[in-house]
Amino acid sequence: RWLGDYVPLKVTPEELARRLATAGLAVEEIRRFPAELDWDKVYVGQVVKLDRHPDADRLILATVNYGQPQPLTVVTGAPNLHEGAKVPFAMSGAQLYNGHSEAHEITVLRPTKMRGIMSEGMVCSELELGISDEHEGIMLLPDDAPVGVPLLDYLGDYVIELELTPNLGRALSAIGTAREVAALTWEEGARVHYPEDVLHASGPDMANDVTVTAEDVDLCPRYSGLLVRGVKVGPSPAWMQERLLKAGMRPINNVVDISNYVMLEWGQPLHTFDLQKCVGKQIIVRRARPGETVEGIDHTIYKLDEQMLLICDAEKPIGIAGVMGGANSEIDESSHDIFIESAHFAPLSVRRTARRLGLHTEASHRFERTVDPAGTLRAARRCAEFLREVASGEIANGEVDIYPNPQLLKQITLITREVARLVGMEFSLTAIMDLLARLEFGLEPPADGQSVLVTVPSYRNDVNIPADLVEEVARMYGYDNLPTTSLDTPLPPEHPNRSWEFEERVRDIMTGLGLDEVINYSLQSRRDIDLLWQQPDEVIGEAGGVGLTWFPADRKREPLRLFNPLSSEREYLRVSLLPGLFHNLADNLRHSERVALFEIAHVFYSNGDEQLPDEPHRLSGVMCGPREPRSRYYPNGGEPLDYFDAKGIVEGLLTHLEFADVAFSHVQDASGLLHSGRSAAVLVNGLMVGIVAEMHPAAAAQWDLPSPPQRVALFDLDADALFTLTMQAAEQKYRPISKFPTVRQDLALIVDENVPAGQVQRLIEQTGGRNLAAATLFDVYTGAPIPPGKKSLAYSLTFQSYKSTFSEEEINNLRGRIVARLNKEVGAVLRG
Repeated sequence: RWLGDYVPLKVTPEELARRLATAGLAVEEIRRFPAELDWDKVYVGQVVKLDRHPDADRLILATVNYGQPQPLTVVTGAPNLHEGAKVPFAMSGAQLYNGHSEAHEITVLRPTKMRGIMSEGMVCSELELGISDEHEGIMLLPDDAPVGVPLLDYLGDYVIELELTPNLGRALSAIGTAREVAALTWEEGARVHYPEDVLHASGPDMANDVTVTAEDVDLCPRYSGLLVRGVKVGPSPAWMQERLLKAGMRPINNVVDISNYVMLEWGQPLHTFDLQKCVGKQIIVRRARPGETVEGIDHTIYKLDEQMLLICDAEKPIGIAGVMGGANSEIDESSHDIFIESAHFAPLSVRRTARRLGLHTEASHRFERTVDPAGTLRAARRCAEFLREVASGEIANGEVDIYPNPQLLKQITLITREVARLVGMEFSLTAIMDLLARLEFGLEPPADGQSVLVTVPSYRNDVNIPADLVEEVARMYGYDNLPTTSLDTPLPPEHPNRSWEFEERVRDIMTGLGLDEVINYSLQSRRDIDLLWQQPDEVIGEAGGVGLTWFPADRKREPLRLFNPLSSEREYLRVSLLPGLFHNLADNLRHSERVALFEIAHVFYSNGDEQLPDEPHRLSGVMCGPREPRSRYYPNGGEPLDYFDAKGIVEGLLTHLEFADVAFSHVQDASGLLHSGRSAAVLVNGLMVGIVAEMHPAAAAQWDLPSPPQRVALFDLDADALFTLTMQAAEQKYRPISKFPTVRQDLALIVDENVPAGQVQRLIEQTGGRNLAAATLFDVYTGAPIPPGKKSLAYSLTFQSYKSTFSEEEINNLRGRIVARLNKEVGAVLRG
C-alpha cells in the first residue's frame, strides 16, 4: 500500500517480485499482512451507540454498524470506545488471536452470552488482529475509514523484502523502489507520483535562533537544516506507525517517527535535535578532538578518534555524523523547538566510523552506500511539513544549506553500436532512449542519429561509464528477452582426466573407511630421509634375495635438494609420504587418543640428466590408538589398532576398486621400519603394489611415536600401479542373482604352518569356480591334537548354482575336487 502511494500497482505481488528479481533487485521474501489470520468476517465498523451493561459495572454494550441493514450489539470492556468511533468488527466465525491467554493462540469467535446478554461479534484490539502486542483498548481506525468494507481490503497488505547489493543504495527507499517498479511496469501505464514538495513557513527567521558551521566539508560535502518551533511531542498517527512496523522499525514518538518515515520514503537519513539542549544554539560539524567521548542515544559511551566526524554544539559533541545521535540532544516530551538535520556525509568516513565503534544503523547503512546529495533540502522540507501537520509545529522562515562544491550531473555519450557489442543484439536509438527514459535519464540525441548524450540523475551514483548505461538498457529490455547466442566455434571435446578421477575415488573410499586425509608439504628434512635409509647396503642386498622385498623409498637415486631452502626442515623434495604422516600422527596424538590418517600425493626422484624429476604417486596411511571409542562397554577404548586393522582398510580399498585377485604374502623388510611377523606384501593380480604392517617399536621411538602396548599400523601403496591395474581391468561384468538356494558347509584342513591362509583360500575359490559363492576363513588353530609344525584352517563354504538346486552328490563332488587340489598344491589333508 505504501508503494502504491507513488506508483500504480497493476500486477500481483508475486509478479512484481519476479520482475524486480529479473532486473537485479533480488527478492528475499514476500510477507503477507496479516501473516497467519485471513481476517475473514472482519469489517470496518462504526460505534453508533454505547450503553452500560445492566448486570456488570465494567462492561458496556456497543452497537456497531458494519454495513449491513441491522447493526449488532456486542459486549466489551474496552475503556477507549466512544460513539462515532471507527473500529475493526469481527463476526461470529472469524479467526482471531486470544488476547486473554499468554500463548495468544488462534481461536474461532463463537456467540457468547456474557452476564445474560448474547454477544455475536467482537470489537477487536491490535493484538487480537495480529497487528501488534497492544491489547489495552480497542483499535481505533481513522475517521475516514469506509464502514462495511472488509478489514483485509482496508488494512491488508504485502511486504516485499529486497536483498540489495551495495551498489543499489538508490532502492533503499519507497520512492527509489517506486522508480524501479514504474520502469518495470511502464507498459501497464505506471508512472512515479512524487509527494508534493512544499513548505509552509510562517515563523520568524531561523537565523535568529540557530547558527550552523561546517568545518570539515571534505567529510560533509553538504549540510542542510530547517527549524520547526512549538512542536508538541506525542504519538505519531496510526497509519504512520503501521508503515514503520511493517518496515521493521519501532514507533517512538511523532518527531522521531516522522524523521524515520521520511528516511524510508526518500532514502535520506535525517536527525532531529532538541535545540534547547544545544549549548549556544550552535550546530558545528567538525572532526573529533583527542580524548573526546559521546553518549549515544543507546546510552553507550563511545570513545572517538580524530578521524571521526561529529555534530557538536558550542561545548560538546551531540551526535556522531551519519551514524547515531547523542543522548544529550535527543527528543523527549519536553522538546518543542526542533532542528532538522539533513546532510550528505562522505560514505568512507561513515563506514570507517561505524566499523570502529561497532555500530550499524539505518542511517549509516544508507550513507555508506551514498545518498543523493541533491535531496537533502527536499527531505528536510518533507519532515518539516509533517511536523507542522502532525505535531502542530510552526516552520521558521529561512534554511541552512552549506554546499560549497555542488555536484554536477554526469553526462555520458552512449553509442548504439556499443549497446549491440555488449548486449549481443541490435537496438535502435529510439528504443534505447525509450528504455532509458523510463529510469528518468536525461536524453539529448545529437544529429548523427547513432548516439545519445545521457544526463545521469543525481541519485544514480552507480552509473559512471557507457557500459553502465548498456546494463540499464538490458535490464529494462529484460534479460529473459535477450536472444540466446551460440559460440562461433564449438566447445572442444571433453577429455576426462582419469588419473585425477581415480585419486578422487580413492579419497572418497578412504574417508568412507574412517580415515582423515592430510595434505603435507612436498619438502622434508635430511633427517627424515636418513631415518628411512638407515639400513646399510649389504643388509638390503642380502634381503633382496629372499622372497618379496620392500623399502620405503628408491635408495638408488639421490634425493633432490633445493638450491635455496627456507629451512633445514624443508630442504629436500620428499621421497616418501610416510615421514610426513609420522609427524602428523605424533602431533595429533597429543590431542586425540585415536588417529587414522592417509595421504595420496607425489613423491620425487632424480631422473638422471633430465631436468624434471620422476613424480610417482603413492598412497600411504598410519593408524594408532584404541580400536573402539571409550564407552561403558569399552572403558579403556578396547584393544589397540594393529596390523589387522590396517589390513582391513587395504582390503576395503581394493574391494571398492573392484579387484578380484588380491593376496597378502610374506615380505622381507629392508628398512628396519616394519615389525617382523606383523607385515605383509599386498599383491593384486600377482603384482606387488605395496605393504601393510605394524611399525617396529624401535623405529617408532625414533619418530617420537608411542611404544607398546600402543601399536602403529601403516600401509604404503603404489597408487600409479593401482591406477594402471584399474585401467587394464576388463569391463565390469555383472551376473544375475541365482533363484536357487545356497548350501553351506565347513571345511577344516591341516596344512604346514608356513602355508599362507590366503594361498589356501585362492585355491579353494579357483577350484570352486562359479558354483562357489563365498569362502570365508573363520578359524586358525595350532596345538594339540594338531601335529607340531602344522596348523588347522577352517573355512565356511557357500555353494550356489545358477541352473538348479544342488543335490548332495553334486556338493560332495565339488568338495572332493577342492580337497584334492589342496592336497596336491599345498599338501593339505582333512582334519578328522
